[in-house]
Amino acid sequence: MTTIIFILFFVFFVGTSVVPLLVNSKKTSFIIMISLFWIVGFGALGLQMFYYVILNLPWNILYIILPWVIPFILSIRKLQSESFTIPKFKGNIIEKILLALILGLFLFTGIESIIRPLHTWDGWSSWILRSKVYYYDKTVSPSYFHYALDEDPPVVPLVGTFFYEMNGGPNDRLVLLLYFMSYTALGGIFYGTTRIFLSQKISLLFTFLLISTQNIIRHGGRYEAGQGDLT
Repeated sequence: MTTIIFILFFVFFVGTSVVPLLVNSKKTSFIIMISLFWIVGFGALGLQMFYYVILNLPWNILYIILPWVIPFILSIRKLQSESFTIPKFKGNIIEKILLALILGLFLFTGIESIIRPLHTWDGWSSWILRSKVYYYDKTVSPSYFHYALDEDPPVVPLVGTFFYEMNGGPNDRLVLLLYFMSYTALGGIFYGTTRIFLSQKISLLFTFLLISTQNIIRHGGRYEAGQGDLT
């Protein structure tokens, strides 16, 4: 479990190294910033893994961490200069109920992603398969695309490969946590964006309706690895 926590933390670490350098936290809500830390971190890590393939560099944890140290320090200093703080939630009873429903749905989907194995054929034959192929090949081999006739980009599956590398091997159950985190980040970005022009109650309601949609939950780790449909 310590390894899993480290992997999830590292994605946030990468996102924290990038987002504050590009976004003014004073003009961006806390919930959007935190959600962007995950989404941008996910994409940046996948790109890094791919660039290492192009440069013929090994997927070594030290090689992966070191390029982010200086950007992370600069980002933290920028956040401190902008007085980036965690706001307190204030709302009436209806808003508190909606928030509780949203958090309960996140908890439900997160637990389901941990206790259930991958269910769907799409996940086995496509999404998770790519991560495994890259993991066992230790690279992105052109022969895979030739024989599998795979036209999808390798960036997102490479984050799954990173998960396997840090975990010491494939785990088709715990890797779904990556997509659960993308599911929660989607909810956070949606709420933060709608909150710009809607009331808190309406934003909470619409966010609950979005994340309770069965197809969104499905790709958030409950049944599927939402690489193409969510992440």
